[in-house]
Amino acid sequence: MAYDLHKFVLTLLISYTVVGFFIIFTIAGALDLLTKKKLPSDIRPYFYGTYIVTVVGLCLGAATNYIKGPTQATEDLRNIAVSEEVRQVRTQNVVPAAGAQTPAPVSGVVYIQAFGLADAPKANGIRMALIKAGLRSFGVEYVGARSPSAPEVRYFNDGDGDLAKRVAEIAEDAGVAGVAVKPLRNYTAPKGQVELWLPKGS
Repeated sequence: MAYDLHKFVLTLLISYTVVGFFIIFTIAGALDLLTKKKLPSDIRPYFYGTYIVTVVGLCLGAATNYIKGPTQATEDLRNIAVSEEVRQVRTQNVVPAAGAQTPAPVSGVVYIQAFGLADAPKANGIRMALIKAGLRSFGVEYVGARSPSAPEVRYFNDGDGDLAKRVAEIAEDAGVAGVAVKPLRNYTAPKGQVELWLPKGS
């Protein structure tokens, strides 16, 4: 799997564990300060020291989008699932050219590759623009460090140059500057299929 689902789930577990500790410590601290149910004096310094560390961790997690709300976490999981489905279909159709059979042609199919989930809003916006223009795009694949340093449209058949240029123009109209058009000769893909690769933070 190109995008590490296990790492994402582990991140969620750690995040919500920290949130759980924060809630427990807040309740215990409130009882200690506002009621007669005081913490033992020998553990109070350690308790409040740990509480401060937890608060700082929550603030850093929220500031870096490491800690996600339930709605965002659900959306991210959905995006990861779609990314895996797109990756499986794309890799079945794009194969090394040596000894490969010519696949059946398709009509105006664009596969989108982006760095990570933080790029999902932009990438999905471009996907909607492509669909509005009459092209087909089945979702966004998140490829991590494999994403290029600059945006590019890759095509595999000589007759798809115009389609690639059209995709580049649509991406630029959607706010992606300097989209290059790049032919790939060492892979075979169906005629009418191109790929839009987006860099991190595009």
